[in-house]
Amino acid sequence: MAPSIEPRLLTRGAVHATSDGKRYIVYGGWTSDTLHETPRLSVFDTATGRSFDEELGDGCVAPEGFSRAITEGFLLYRCHGAGDGPHERSYSTALSLRTGLTFRPPRELPAVGLTDLSYVSVGRYWMEALTVPGGSVSAVWNWRTGEARLWPGEGRSFAIDDPKGGELRYCAPYASREVTVYRRLYEPPHLLLAREKRLSVLSELRLARCGARDLEVLTTLCSKRNEACESVHFGLSGGIVSWAPGRNDDPERDDGFMDRYVYAHHIRSGRRWRIPTKGMTGIQIAHLSHTRWGVLVTMGVEFGRAGDPEKANVYYVPFEDAELIRRGR
Repeated sequence: MAPSIEPRLLTRGAVHATSDGKRYIVYGGWTSDTLHETPRLSVFDTATGRSFDEELGDGCVAPEGFSRAITEGFLLYRCHGAGDGPHERSYSTALSLRTGLTFRPPRELPAVGLTDLSYVSVGRYWMEALTVPGGSVSAVWNWRTGEARLWPGEGRSFAIDDPKGGELRYCAPYASREVTVYRRLYEPPHLLLAREKRLSVLSELRLARCGARDLEVLTTLCSKRNEACESVHFGLSGGIVSWAPGRNDDPERDDGFMDRYVYAHHIRSGRRWRIPTKGMTGIQIAHLSHTRWGVLVTMGVEFGRAGDPEKANVYYVPFEDAELIRRGR
C-alpha cells in the first residue's frame, strides 16, 4: 500500500461536506451577523489547491451529505422565495464549482407540460426534476441543449451522463440471483457490490467489471475475515473506490468507536492506500468521499437524537502519488 500524507483540516463545525467524486470538495455552515444567519459554503479544488467561498443567500439550502445534487463540477441547491404559497417562487440554482458562476434551471418545462419543478440531480448532460407538490421524479432536462422529457421513474435510473439519455442499464449479470443480495454503486463499466451481514455492517465488498455476458470480479476489497470490512461508508467514482469502517460497536475491540484507517483503491493501476485517521478529531466518521487526488473524511462532533451528525470537522488527505498514477506512471 502506498504511504499517505498528513491530513489537512479544512474546517471545524461544518454542517455539510461532500465531493463531486472527481475533483471538487464542498463544505459549509452559516455566516452570522447581528441580524441573521446566511448559509455559506466553501469550494476546494483538489487538483490545484485553490478555493473560494460562496454565500447562498436568504432562504437557500445546500444539499447535505453525499447526493446526486453534486457531480461533474456542478452543485444544485434550492432557494425559497417570499411568495404567498408554500411553494411559490421557490427555485433551483446550479453553481459551477470551477468558475463560481450560477444559473437557474427553468421552473417550467412547457414541452412536457410541467410547472413548479425542483431539480434534485445533475449530470454531465441532464438534470432530474421533481414536481414540487408531488415528490416523484417527473422530468429530465438537458442543460446543454434545452431538451426536456417526461421520466416516470418507477425505480428506474436515468442516464444523466449520457448525451442520448434514456434508462441507465446495468450490465446483464446484475439481474442474476447471485448479486441481487448486494447494495451496489455503478460507474460503467465497474460495479461495486456490498453484501451486508446485518444492517450497515458489511461482510464483503467486491469490485467487478461488467462484461457482455458475465460479471468479472476484479478484486475482493474486504471480506468478513478482514477487519477493514466493518464498513458503513463506501464510494465509487472517478475510477477509484474508497471505504471506511465508521462506527465500531464490537466490545472486544480496544480502539474505541473509530477504526485507525480509511482505504482507497485505484482501479486501473491497482494501487491501494491505507490512510491513518490519527490526528483527526471527532467522535466517529460521519461521511467519506473522494476525488481523483485524495479523500474527504468528515468526523462528526455533534449528533442529533436520531444519531445523525449535526456538526463535523472536515479533513482532506491527498494521495501522495496521485498525479503519477493519472499520467500512467
